[in-house]
Amino acid sequence: MCRQKKLKTEFALKRPVLWALFFLIFGIIIGGTEEFFLAGFIFAIFLCVFLYRIYKYWLVILFAAFFLLGAWRIESSLRNHTIQPKEFTFSGIVLDTSFTASGNVRAVVRGIHPDTNERVRIMAYIQPHQPQISLGQEVTLSGEFLPLNPPEYPGGYNQFRHLRTQKIDATIWPSSIETGEITSSLMTYLRRFRDKIAAVYDGLLPPREAAVIKSMVLGDRLEMPEDLSQTYRVMGIYHILSISGLHITVLMLAANKLLAYFMRERRASFIVLLIMILYCLMSGVAVATV
Repeated sequence: MCRQKKLKTEFALKRPVLWALFFLIFGIIIGGTEEFFLAGFIFAIFLCVFLYRIYKYWLVILFAAFFLLGAWRIESSLRNHTIQPKEFTFSGIVLDTSFTASGNVRAVVRGIHPDTNERVRIMAYIQPHQPQISLGQEVTLSGEFLPLNPPEYPGGYNQFRHLRTQKIDATIWPSSIETGEITSSLMTYLRRFRDKIAAVYDGLLPPREAAVIKSMVLGDRLEMPEDLSQTYRVMGIYHILSISGLHITVLMLAANKLLAYFMRERRASFIVLLIMILYCLMSGVAVATV
């Protein structure tokens, strides 16, 4: 009996979470290339059957679901609801605001797309003479929705890639703006706190340096000059501008060590985890951060 138990342990599937992560990443890669999706899905099913025949672990069937989840996630991220310029009236809630170099207000508004009835985010550019808006405010924008553009030449600015990673579907220079009530929510408070931190960087540093620090610490890349972003891409270090797993790990370890001086380590870890969840929400819930 003990020998059978030992053999079963030796041939057990180790680290199933890593296997699930592998299938999820594989689904993301294949989902971005529609012509290979069917072949990739068949390979995922074959691999699940192969793993089951070796380890007799019935949960490997769920790995195929992780593959489909990854494919669906990337397809949802790359799908654009606004294909051609079109006049719309769009109502939603202001999620984020910032200033452009020319003094316009750049606002991210979340609402329901008039054509597809799906929830989307729109980047609105508010001019100084138009009504000013605040975080958490209900607004109605009227004007021409402009689809996100691919680069005009190889290596040029890719507006589609830049804004779709922030879940933005289209841009608009509204001809009219109607403002409504300001609602308070957890996200509103977190974004306001982020804006206060960003104001400190803006006051202490030159604009370009402040943009880099805000990108690395707060996840705010809206004010990052495109030529500076392109420089980071060419040098192969653009990833340091994203709040990724490495940043989260360093922050969690530092905070956990600090709190461990005042309380038990398990309790400190729980508090740090809650803090990092709030930090993830404050910094925009980017894919790399999650």
